[in-house]
Amino acid sequence: MLDAKRFEKVVTSDSIDFVSRQAAMPRTLRSALLKTIRAAASTEYPYIFAAATEINGRKCAATREIAAAVNLLQISTFIVDDVLDRAAVRYGCASLYAALGENAAITGGVVLQQIALSRIDRSCQKLNIPASDVTRTLLLGAPLAVYAGQYLDDRYSGVLVPSVRQYLQTIELTTGAFIGLVAAAGGALGRCSATQQEALYQFGRHYGLALQMYDDVSDLTDPRSETGKPRGGDIRTGRWRLPALFAARRSPSVRRFLTRAFARVAAKKMPRATMLKCIHLIQEAGGIEEARRMARLYADRAEAQLQLLPQTIVTVRLRRLVADLVIAY
Repeated sequence: MLDAKRFEKVVTSDSIDFVSRQAAMPRTLRSALLKTIRAAASTEYPYIFAAATEINGRKCAATREIAAAVNLLQISTFIVDDVLDRAAVRYGCASLYAALGENAAITGGVVLQQIALSRIDRSCQKLNIPASDVTRTLLLGAPLAVYAGQYLDDRYSGVLVPSVRQYLQTIELTTGAFIGLVAAAGGALGRCSATQQEALYQFGRHYGLALQMYDDVSDLTDPRSETGKPRGGDIRTGRWRLPALFAARRSPSVRRFLTRAFARVAAKKMPRATMLKCIHLIQEAGGIEEARRMARLYADRAEAQLQLLPQTIVTVRLRRLVADLVIAY
C-alpha cells in the first residue's frame, strides 16, 4: 500500500479525471469544481478506506476508483457546508459559494455527489461479489448521516446554546459516522470478518470525532495559512463548537458574552474585534485546553480499536495517522 502522501496525489489525480470526463457539464461549473478538487487535495477519508481494504492482506482492483469517489463525496459535503456557513474561503482560496454564488454551489455539490455515488455503484457492481454489496450500502448511506448532522449544526447555531451531548450528537453524524462508514466499507471490500468491520467502524468513528474536535481548536488557534480558512470562522458564523461550549460551561459571564455575540450574527456580520474577544475569552476560560483533552481521549479510543485488528504494516500506518493528528494540534 502507498504511504499517505503518495496515495493523496493518486486520489486527487483520479478525482480530477472523473470530473474532467463529464462532457455535458457546463464549462464554468466544471472548471470551478476542478479548481476546488485541486485546492482540496485529498484527506484521510479515502486513505482510511483503502487501508481498510488491505487489513487482511488482500488487494482489490476497485479500491483506487472507490477511494477517489469517497474523496469527491467528502468534497461535496464541504461545498454544502460552505453554503450553510456563508464561508468565503476554503482550502486557502475562494470557496465555490464565494466564486459562483449559493445556487451554483449547491448544484456543484450535488453534481460531485452524483458522480461519486455513480462511480461507487458501478465499481461495486463490476466486482459482483457479496462483499461489494455491503460496501455499496455503507457508502451510499454516508451522505444521509452528514446532512442530518449539518441540519443539527445549523439548528444549534446562534442564540440556542447546545449541550456538549448535543454537540457530540452533531459531529457523530457529520464526521464520526462518515469516516466510520468509510472504514467499515473498506473492510467489507477486503472481506474482513464482522468483528473486524465493527472495529474498523469504531476506529473511523472515534478518529472522526477527534479530528472534528481538533479542527474546532485549530479554528481558534491557527492562522489561515495553516488551516486554509480564516481564523475564527466558526465564531464569525455563530457556530457553537467544543471550546466555546466548555468555556461557557466554566464561566457564566463568558456564556453571556458569547450568546449575545452569536445572536447578532444573524442580523449582521461580526466585527473582527468582537471575534478576537470571543477567542480570548474562550482561551482564558480554559475552553481550548479542555477541548484538546477531549480530542486526545477520542484519538486514544481510535488507536485502541486497532489492537483488535491484524498487526500489519496497514495498522502501523493507521496508528501513525492517529499520532500525526495528535501531534499536529
